[in-house]
Amino acid sequence: MVDTTPIRPRPVPGSLREARSGRKGALLVRVAHTTDPKLIGIMYTVTAFAFFPAAISWRC
Repeated sequence: MVDTTPIRPRPVPGSLREARSGRKGALLVRVAHTTDPKLIGIMYTVTAFAFFPAAISWRC
């Protein structure tokens, strides 16, 4: 015998804030104390791209 009960979908959060489950500033604390190589690489790349325009404008 096959079970034919319908499957009910899970509700989708309405906003990004509802989807998050951490406190304010938790991401900043996690980033500041991380040893995750992927996150360190992302921070390094963001910093490099942020300082590149600053270095160009300083030279002019």
